[in-house]
Amino acid sequence: MRKLNEFIWETHGIHAGTEQDHVKHGIDKLEDIVDKAIEAGNPSITFIIHSPRLTSFRYTAERDTNVKFIRGNKSYLNYPKRIADLRKKYEGQINIKYGVELEWMGPELGLQWSRSKIFQAEDADYVIGSVHFAPEGLPYDGSKEEALELLKLRGSLEAYWDGYFNEMIQMIECFGDMIQIIGHIDLPKLNVDMPEALVDFETSAHPLANKFRTLLELIADRNLSLDVNMAGKFKGVGVYPVQSILRRANALQIPVCVGTDTHHVRYYGLNYKESLEYIQEAGYESYVSYSKLIPENRTIYDDHDLKVKYTVLNKGIELLNQRLDANQRRIIPDFSFG
Repeated sequence: MRKLNEFIWETHGIHAGTEQDHVKHGIDKLEDIVDKAIEAGNPSITFIIHSPRLTSFRYTAERDTNVKFIRGNKSYLNYPKRIADLRKKYEGQINIKYGVELEWMGPELGLQWSRSKIFQAEDADYVIGSVHFAPEGLPYDGSKEEALELLKLRGSLEAYWDGYFNEMIQMIECFGDMIQIIGHIDLPKLNVDMPEALVDFETSAHPLANKFRTLLELIADRNLSLDVNMAGKFKGVGVYPVQSILRRANALQIPVCVGTDTHHVRYYGLNYKESLEYIQEAGYESYVSYSKLIPENRTIYDDHDLKVKYTVLNKGIELLNQRLDANQRRIIPDFSFG
């Protein structure tokens, strides 16, 4: 039995450092978590921050606030500098990465807002595209009551999931060149059941199954990665995504990223090894992380020769990207403040 690594190079890493203009979302100090990672002997740590949402997209608790830009516009704008300061402070001790979790809010004003937020994410290592909210303004990952309200509006379980997949497809079509990873693809299972057509999506002729297969093929065609996210396990609904989806992704040669998606310093490092066991079960022997938008291949095994192999491969990809025109590279344009 080959030994798995005890550490993962996270992509959907720890949400932290968003100060008090957030609504109880990742407000632990960045330094506290870096210190904990160094103490654990980890070679790298990855932070993730949500792009701020427009006020029409709010969780129940947020509706009671007077915060104009939910998820902290001020802290979001300050994040690149704070990460740069951290990298300088801890230089030589640990590799510090950070990414943006893009909040999809539709193809109109939400799209323009999100584009502006992406260009403010200077020096981010990657962008995860996630759908949290329905166009009706209700969240998929909020309370059970909000989910039931959306279910009632849409009329059926199939329609509930169909809308979510429509929004995923819409996001990829609008943002396919500005994101690298698709976040928690079966997120709605947090609050509602998966319909039979989705449970048996590989063989079902139901339109919902057809649409989901199309979604996976679109992810493959766009060279995007799939988020394997342990937060679902922590919340009692199983890892995002379920094994059947992950096996299909592997057959389509969709690379996966792994992450714990934790929101508190006390949960840092939780389920690192379990995440590798999970993707191994679906047939994966490697995953990807990102540095400066460049995908880095990483082995799941604690094998020195494999680590050297992937290090050489990663350097080769970076050198190749430098020789290609921007539109031929497997990365998006550099972030800037425009």
